Amino acid sequence: MITYIIMLIISMTLSSLYMKAKDKKSKIIFAICSMIPFIVVAGWRYDVGTDYMYRYVPDYINILNGTIPNNLEPLFLGLIKMCQICTHDYWILFFISAILTYSLIFYEIFKESKNPVLSILIFFISGMFFMSLNLMRQYIAIAILFISYKYMFKKKTIPIFIVGVFIATMFHSISLIFLIAIFLDKKKINPIFFAISTVIIAFAGKYLLMLVINCLKNSTISNLRKYAGYLKMNGDFSWMLFLSELLILVYFLFITYKRKNELKKEEIFYINCQYIIVAIAVLGRFNELFVRLVFIFSIIQIISIPYFYCESKEYFKELKIKDKTIKYSTLCLVVLVCMLSFRMTYSNIIKGSGEILPYKTIFERNSIGEEQNYNE
Repeated sequence: MITYIIMLIISMTLSSLYMKAKDKKSKIIFAICSMIPFIVVAGWRYDVGTDYMYRYVPDYINILNGTIPNNLEPLFLGLIKMCQICTHDYWILFFISAILTYSLIFYEIFKESKNPVLSILIFFISGMFFMSLNLMRQYIAIAILFISYKYMFKKKTIPIFIVGVFIATMFHSISLIFLIAIFLDKKKINPIFFAISTVIIAFAGKYLLMLVINCLKNSTISNLRKYAGYLKMNGDFSWMLFLSELLILVYFLFITYKRKNELKKEEIFYINCQYIIVAIAVLGRFNELFVRLVFIFSIIQIISIPYFYCESKEYFKELKIKDKTIKYSTLCLVVLVCMLSFRMTYSNIIKGSGEILPYKTIFERNSIGEEQNYNE
């Protein structure tokens, strides 16, 4: 775990220097340098992550030998073939994927976040980084969605958002669900309506799931039809996921409850996204695939949590507690950080979810075993 902690500290330190830098050139240098630790750790890893040897290495070798998997989206397949032009060694796929994923995520952080240091911390302690070591295809797609969502706030740039979703879908078909985001900046979801709907979902979700399965079975898109089979897998309700996401939602609602008619489009979107995340977390009790949907929307928290924290100083002034502004703002943030850190620690470290420990580099692999794999 020490490797990941050092990576985080270096990145947050460099992003802190970015915030303090005055000239544009220095900011660019610090921004680029702050993403390098994540790229190196993710790109040089070996057999770290459940899908490393289970999915991506076999796919790379099979494609190298002329066998094309039937469940790979075209752009990811194209990425593998491009890598194979350079070398037959599969390490390059993980390195190029890391560059693509984290450069897009960090670009958006430094362009849109009100506090890049906090954004990087949220990316790590929420477990998103560790999930990106497993769901590599999906997180390339998520990174593309992450840089695209802001274009839906203006009518003239909505086509850019749609193109972004389409490109992401070419890396992972589940990205298509993000099209519903186009409706999430119009009006804030009513809390009472949401509470009632969530209860209904909790008890009637099984029947809703059967309806979705039937729709997917009849889809003309093969990559969507495969999810009809995935949706038959058993689910497992995670109280920790549900409570932590609910806490974030409560935090957003608490800060903005006095400004119901004055919310900006992005604020409405951030809140409604969190509503969606909580609802999907409830659906997770019926099928584990819904947890993957959480990741598509939770990437927005990298921006939304720092946004509401920084804006909270103004919000608390409206609550007439000016003298305690910093105290209340910081307290709320500390609670969120502690909750997310506990969730990540329990899931990824104690339970070993994602198999991210122990960390090994590509230089530690057994060269004889690798040669045998290539010959196969």
